Amino acid sequence: MFASYEQDFDASTQGIYSNSAIPRLATPSERSWLSHGSQLPGSSVSRLKHLIWYQPSGSDQPSAIGAVWSDDTHLHWATPLQRRLEGIFNPLPFMLRFPAAQYDWSRFRAALGWFDSMCYAATDPEQVRSACEREPEWGLRCFPYAGSRRGADLAALLCPAPDWDEVSIDAIHVAVLASVAKLVRQHGALQGTCLQPVHDGTVEIGQLDVAGAYRVRLLVHSNANRASTTTLAQWANEFLRENGIPGDRLLLVLPHLSLAEPLYPAQHVAIVDLDFGVLARALVALSLP
Repeated sequence: MFASYEQDFDASTQGIYSNSAIPRLATPSERSWLSHGSQLPGSSVSRLKHLIWYQPSGSDQPSAIGAVWSDDTHLHWATPLQRRLEGIFNPLPFMLRFPAAQYDWSRFRAALGWFDSMCYAATDPEQVRSACEREPEWGLRCFPYAGSRRGADLAALLCPAPDWDEVSIDAIHVAVLASVAKLVRQHGALQGTCLQPVHDGTVEIGQLDVAGAYRVRLLVHSNANRASTTTLAQWANEFLRENGIPGDRLLLVLPHLSLAEPLYPAQHVAIVDLDFGVLARALVALSLP
């Protein structure tokens, strides 16, 4: 297992050199990923020491998932795969980063909890690296990082854009359902709702029963991202007319979109991307009387 880590690490960091200027860790759209609310001040950038790599159980494909560094007084760590909304853990970033190991995300959460405890007790990234080597069952390893290579900054390494050719539509369905299930169980505004998965081979992946009063139909449509809002509204209304009952509402997930807020092209119809916050706001809005 360790050999594959080192081979992938060498391939990803070939040509880096010491004392390189290390670029920003996160773009504005990734601002929520810093663990503990940590920021990466300019005085600490040169002290970034190690990248965190994770290898899911049963997989030979590790990936860089975060960074651990120290400043004058504290040890810090961060990962874009540990995102929360009002305290609710979002499984979707992990499930899209590791589509072949989607059901490993509970183990991943436990590994991050262990890693956090190691960082809390440590004073130097090297101590964390040694702890990972002593307990390889967590699937975490740390390797020194000296700087960027070939114009690829650290954010590009830790927060790569999803390769949609590598992520199947079935994997997206599972990830979206897992995210909705987390929100239904833990979001205060969704109390009294019940999620029923749908496995019929269509674009519909689930139905959210809202206190027995009406249903929110959950659809993932990977081929409708370039359609106009008017076209999508017409398509949604047609779907409900042909497949629904009076009172049904519709949440349409378009994976390739990038939205700051849900779109509402028609009454009781919402369009979202894969952003956890956008998804939550649309679910709450559709669950209101």
